[in-house]
Amino acid sequence: MLLVLGIDRASASVVTPTWVKLIHFETTLPSAVEELLQRWEERQHA
Repeated sequence: MLLVLGIDRASASVVTPTWVKLIHFETTLPSAVEELLQRWEERQHA
């Protein structure tokens, strides 16, 4: 939910996503974490 506050009024807007991506952290790493691990491993072997 997105809450928008004005000087003299408040309103609420509901945002419904058109798609959802689920990440199972026990089997899949987010790409940023995967990239960080890859860089760390490269530095360990250098």
